[in-house]
Amino acid sequence: MRQDRWLDERAPRGRGAGGWLLLFGWLLAVLPALAFAAWLAAPPPWLDMLGLPRPAAGGPVSVSVTLPALPGYAPGATPSATQGSPAWQQWRQPPAAVVAGRPVVAVVLSGLGRSAAVTEQATALPGPVGLAFSPYGRPFGTALEEARAAGHELLMELPMKDAPALDGAADVLDLGPQALLPLLDAPQNLKRLAWLLDGPAPAPPAPLVGALVVGGGGFLVAADVAQPVFDALARRGLVLLLSGDADPAERLAAQAHLTFLLADQAAKDASGSTLALAAAERVSLLTGSALVVLPADAGTVARVEAWAGTLEARGFTLVPPTTVLDRRLGN
Repeated sequence: MRQDRWLDERAPRGRGAGGWLLLFGWLLAVLPALAFAAWLAAPPPWLDMLGLPRPAAGGPVSVSVTLPALPGYAPGATPSATQGSPAWQQWRQPPAAVVAGRPVVAVVLSGLGRSAAVTEQATALPGPVGLAFSPYGRPFGTALEEARAAGHELLMELPMKDAPALDGAADVLDLGPQALLPLLDAPQNLKRLAWLLDGPAPAPPAPLVGALVVGGGGFLVAADVAQPVFDALARRGLVLLLSGDADPAERLAAQAHLTFLLADQAAKDASGSTLALAAAERVSLLTGSALVVLPADAGTVARVEAWAGTLEARGFTLVPPTTVLDRRLGN
């Protein structure tokens, strides 16, 4: 009996202590939340001292940040919307007069601008020959204007990480300090693209019809950084001339609505120029047109001059690169 009475006396007191603990825990959870809500509704005056925004009556604060635009960038714009017509149509040379049914060949010389003597020699070639300048050849002086006045279409080279050689050979191509690389993020590569096309200081747009990429497979497989570059080229209204594998560049160009032109033949050095020109002739006989990219040096320029002098007599016509593009676009 005494033990049962002791239990009956303890039970109410145990239940009462648990209730107080529950109430105390509830207050610990709810009171801080209420205090924080009150602070949001009426922030203390020291917010003004820190320069932080106060909520306006009737709604939250809206903070707008405007970043500086990249050169040549117009948000959501297409090339035709920014300049009336794409740059490649503005700066192209008039299409060459071609006899119906006659195969045509276009030649683009790369690496110009680094040697004044070779650049001058190439400028003296027949006008239809396209000239691609190295961005590291700056300052170009009057070379671009003189080349265009002589009838040449102009391109700027974009050094781009290439795919590893199948034979395991080391990549000896000197891409330079502003190369487009897959290890860099998209904003860094876009800054480099602006440098490659515009130079280190703001300048009026060069009279370019396009950009030349030789190889570039190591960069193009990184679609997350390559696609913004293609988008930027499309906004500038340039043609992308690729001397390399069509995939994935052709797919990226289609997504960016970027005008794309694939070279049919190319030579890595002067020793392969003669073979590349002969192969381009065979391609043009089969398809009606061909485009070949050759590295510019004194020997290659002299070889192109001699070859071009016999082209008409052998049943071909030398045309600007955009004339080949016209044919492939069905124009």
